[in-house]
Amino acid sequence: MKTNSKRTAVSAGFTFTQVLIAIVLLSITVIPVASVFFVSNRNVEKGGAILDASVILQSVIDTIKDDKFIFENKGKTINFPDPKYPEISIEKNFLERYGASGIIKIEQAEGHNDPNLVELSVFLYWKENGAKRETSIHTYVANINDIKFLKVE
Repeated sequence: MKTNSKRTAVSAGFTFTQVLIAIVLLSITVIPVASVFFVSNRNVEKGGAILDASVILQSVIDTIKDDKFIFENKGKTINFPDPKYPEISIEKNFLERYGASGIIKIEQAEGHNDPNLVELSVFLYWKENGAKRETSIHTYVANINDIKFLKVE
């Protein structure tokens, strides 16, 4: 009986080779999974920057979508942020983190003969991890305040 208990005690643990093989197999599976997490984290950060940029662009459009501002600046390209236009701004954290800047283009809408229809384009540029990034929004604005309507009976 004592010989059987000795065999059981010796074979109860793992050998150094078994532990080494387990570590190698574990590392082979963990490294690809960890790299997926790192890539996913980068993609989430990029998506967050694009979302922030889109919100900033929409805010700029909402700020300048005034007939007076648009039609006084028709045909111009306006860079922002600019002290001449303090109402047009980029969110402070985004500006500082990415060194962002933007351009507003206010042009006559191409392919339309209506002088009251303007194409409004807003571009936002920033640097993310050393790479240049940009996004834009384009919309049309009509100045209906100057249009004369005929009364139909």
